[in-house]
Amino acid sequence: MKLLDILLLPRNFYKKLNDKRLTLYFGIIFIGIADFMFNFLDNYSAIFSGKAENAIYKNIVLFAVFIVIVGAVDILFFSKPLFDLFKKFKKESHEFESDTKLIKLMKVYISAHFVLVPLEILIYAAAKNVDSLNYNLVLIAAFIELILPVLFSAAIARGINVIYNFEPLFKRLVFIVVFIWSYALGYALSYVIDNWIMGIFI
Repeated sequence: MKLLDILLLPRNFYKKLNDKRLTLYFGIIFIGIADFMFNFLDNYSAIFSGKAENAIYKNIVLFAVFIVIVGAVDILFFSKPLFDLFKKFKKESHEFESDTKLIKLMKVYISAHFVLVPLEILIYAAAKNVDSLNYNLVLIAAFIELILPVLFSAAIARGINVIYNFEPLFKRLVFIVVFIWSYALGYALSYVIDNWIMGIFI
């Protein structure tokens, strides 16, 4: 297997994405967990320690609800604006095909997190244990953190270019559009989670 297929997922993987909604629903939960994962770990004691039993149950239910809501918002806010933009790149002839493309685009975004999340976990673990790690491992983790937005956007762009048959000019634009939009959306979601949602639990 080629290195790019490992880092960005194989093209054949994206070709097999379908418009079935069940896997999309699982993807929403996966993205919601990914969005909350490190906030939850960093604030676990503040959320659950010293709380009454009913307060703990309430926090668990709220977390489950917010995981679904944030996961759905994350996917929708990423996919729908790009879907509308890509329709200008390439006109769709049938509404059914358009609906199919939107679901596939959402699944491309979800799939790219298979690349993102393991590397984020690696970076998080390195940051928590920086004092006990070899200096070279710290440098590797820092380098991965630096290039992670590029890898993430490249994985999404690869998937998009598989499911859309764009002209070469538009294919080159996809990465730039994805990089800018995913960065802006990630910043906005992080702000909302850190400053608004987590305040409900702590």
